Amino acid sequence: MEQVVVDPALLDAMLAGASTPGTDQDRWLDSITDQLGAFTDEQAALVTVTLTDLVLAGLPARERESALHAVAEVVEWHPVARPAAEALCTLDRTALSPSEVEYLGFVCG
Repeated sequence: MEQVVVDPALLDAMLAGASTPGTDQDRWLDSITDQLGAFTDEQAALVTVTLTDLVLAGLPARERESALHAVAEVVEWHPVARPAAEALCTLDRTALSPSEVEYLGFVCG
């Protein structure tokens, strides 16, 4: 099957949505996971770095869970993106929900 590559301008717009005031973070994160099969490995790593930075910056619990889910999905589709998420492995798992711990378990082992 031929891989369709995400247009770099679309990726830029998707990533810009992360920091735009008023962005519906859940909808934005869904747009990321909807495109996983179209990302190149380089694009997947860029998305993973962005999501990791957002989580570490202190997203609210609901958005943090969605972001961790998205990171796990990206890493599943693009294992080469895993190193871009390594900083997440330092999170205190006792402060996270069971599903967040599951996502981290997949990403960090």
